[in-house]
Amino acid sequence: STGCACRAGTGAVPSRRMPRRLIVNADDFGANLPRNIGIVEAHLRGVVTSATVLVGLAAAEDAAVRARLAPRLGTGLHLNLTEGRPIGTGYRTLTGPDGAFWGKEGARERLKQGRLDPEEIRREALAQLDRMRDLGLAVSHVDGHHHVHVYPGVMPVLAGLLRERGVRWIRLPAEIVGGAGIPADRLAALAEYAALTPQARRFALEAGLGTTQGFLGLTLMGQLSVAALLRALALSPEGVTELMVHPGYADPGTGGFSGAEREAELAVITDPALREGVARLGIALVSYKDLD
Repeated sequence: STGCACRAGTGAVPSRRMPRRLIVNADDFGANLPRNIGIVEAHLRGVVTSATVLVGLAAAEDAAVRARLAPRLGTGLHLNLTEGRPIGTGYRTLTGPDGAFWGKEGARERLKQGRLDPEEIRREALAQLDRMRDLGLAVSHVDGHHHVHVYPGVMPVLAGLLRERGVRWIRLPAEIVGGAGIPADRLAALAEYAALTPQARRFALEAGLGTTQGFLGLTLMGQLSVAALLRALALSPEGVTELMVHPGYADPGTGGFSGAEREAELAVITDPALREGVARLGIALVSYKDLD
């Protein structure tokens, strides 16, 4: 992603030589206890600077308690329109007959077809932002579970709502595809996000929202190592790059949120060689709340 980290309407132009800064954001904070423990450990012992919260899932309150004990950890909303049940009620398009979201693929297909009511999306996004407030958590930025926030039916609604709420930053998950061994389904997802990003960026900038110059994470999933990560970061652009990570502990009883790959990722993120390598590249670790 090559978007400007300035907000629209400021007249600000990035300098030719901006320092490189890195936000390491752990997604799915609040999904379950093993993920919460891993995310906070990755912050205290590793390079994680920020986490986005699934406010409607089982361990959201636990995440809020842990975040208060780690005051340097930035927190944002991980907008969820795909998994589990919504915060709000009475939806006709956003949920199925059982009152739960349609699931990752079901929600995406309905968004592409324009079958999710924008007003219901707005109501649910507002309910999730309110839940963050009720949990006592600041909202430094917003991203989306399964990147649902960049779809055309969501981004215009969300961007306007964030402007009303004073939230200043949003993730744009487009990254340069590189390296071998990326599965075909992920390559297809990368292409889809890249195609959605220009329009999403327009909505963000029109609402005065900031975005980062770079984004990493999807290409590294499943093959994360200190060496691979440092190679990718060496190629990151000037300005701010966000690295999306998913650390945690394995727990067979919690489904896809806590498989063995979560612990493998935690090991990489807490490896002292990673922090040393980031410093050697001259990249400063920051969170979204440091950008304001």
